[in-house]
Amino acid sequence: AHRNTYFIVGCSLFIALPISLLLALMLDRTSPRVRAVFKFGALFPSVLSVTVIGKMWTGIYDPDWGMINSALRGIGLEGLAQSWLTNPDTVVACVAAAFLWQYIGLNCILFYAGIKAIPEQYYEAAVVDGAGFFRASVRITIPLLKDIIKYVVIVSALGSMGMYAHILVMTAGGPGDASRSVLYQMYYSQVLSLYQDLPYMIHRLDIRQGTVVHSQDRNISNLHKGLYMEYFLFHQPLLDLLHYISR
Repeated sequence: AHRNTYFIVGCSLFIALPISLLLALMLDRTSPRVRAVFKFGALFPSVLSVTVIGKMWTGIYDPDWGMINSALRGIGLEGLAQSWLTNPDTVVACVAAAFLWQYIGLNCILFYAGIKAIPEQYYEAAVVDGAGFFRASVRITIPLLKDIIKYVVIVSALGSMGMYAHILVMTAGGPGDASRSVLYQMYYSQVLSLYQDLPYMIHRLDIRQGTVVHSQDRNISNLHKGLYMEYFLFHQPLLDLLHYISR
């Protein structure tokens, strides 16, 4: 579970965010009509329910009629078609792709809003000096987006560390425990076991002085403390890194 969470955070920070920034830089150079269409398409996935996103991507990964396997068979690469969500070697990457796809457009819009806040005089001066798109982006745009980049990095990292719903909808942690994140593992090992013990807990009610006292209230309180400790002890190195970046 720890390795899966680190993998998802790494994909979010080192793959999804650079793609979002590149799309934002390209979006700034397009026509207003293209921008309007792209903004709608970029924001639409982020407002959809996680259940809708999970079911949609589950259909895309379906081994029989899914879009990916159908495309591979159509171009003569049938040997690469497989059951993506039941293969332990590919399931984490597949779930991460669905998660990042939902929010990559939102990050792009955040970067684009930061780009539009940069005064046009800087780019006009760069054109006079003969700077092209790449040089202007490296020397002007990216340095002036420092605060926006910090914000997006922190939000993306925290969101990736807390990924739970996509795993629950798409794989339920399977196959076996191959796709569990830390948060899902906490749910499975702690909360689920609590509900499994509920029939036994009901029979252990004590009636004392006319008041019903639950004999496992203390255990439930300790369970809550254990959940918080497990979560923050694992995420503390990443939280320290984000605190250092945000300074």
